[in-house]
Amino acid sequence: MTATLDPVTLALVQNRLDHISHQMGWGMTRTARSPIFSQSHDFSCFIADASGTLISQADGIPIHTGGGGFAVRAILRDFAGAIDPDDVFLLNDPYTAGGNHLPDWGISRPVFVAGKLVAFPCNRAHPAEKGGGAGRPLHSGATRIFHQGHPLPVLKLVVAGKGAAGSCGAPPGEQ
Repeated sequence: MTATLDPVTLALVQNRLDHISHQMGWGMTRTARSPIFSQSHDFSCFIADASGTLISQADGIPIHTGGGGFAVRAILRDFAGAIDPDDVFLLNDPYTAGGNHLPDWGISRPVFVAGKLVAFPCNRAHPAEKGGGAGRPLHSGATRIFHQGHPLPVLKLVVAGKGAAGSCGAPPGEQ
């Protein structure tokens, strides 16, 4: 059985989700230490549902939000059955973790309601430095992906509210 929403309720819920996405972006702009985020706004905020479908987005870089569902589905794939409240995921690998390109880092924390996973608020951003050989966002002499920085598969940056240690938050079975 499929539940239906009347148009007014649907509009209220969608506007609330969009406002949450905008609030995420405003918080990022106000607290960012990097001018790439605070002035250039090279980041995007969005919300995906529990299956990885994009349900809301703030103004941002379209490729960040458009590819966001792939990143959430990579989290769901790599951590199936091991996603808990207060976990935080980090990723940037364009081949295995739903990234656009190596310089775009994604971060997400799952949202649970009454013990059930319901959403993933996400931020995808392009930091100034990500560990490449040139010490700048793009390395014009790069011949391998590693020259641009280190590709990160989906990792748990925070596990149950505590920093990941030892296994670096690798997916189950890869620790």
